[in-house]
Amino acid sequence: MSAGGVDKPVRFVPVDPDDEETNQAVDASYLEKYADSEYSVTMSTEPVRRNTLEVVPEE
Repeated sequence: MSAGGVDKPVRFVPVDPDDEETNQAVDASYLEKYADSEYSVTMSTEPVRRNTLEVVPEE
C-alpha cells in the first residue's frame, strides 16, 4: 500500500461478521463521513457489511 510517499506491505483480512463492536464502529464512521451520500445507509447493511476488510501491516 502506498500513502504519502511511503510504501508498506499489507494484507487484507475480513472482519468477523459476528464482531458487532467492530462492525458498529465501522458503520458509524462510514455514516458520519458519507452522510450526504444516498448510499451511506446501504453500505452498513447486509450483504455489503460482511465484506468489510481490515488492513493489517505485514511487518
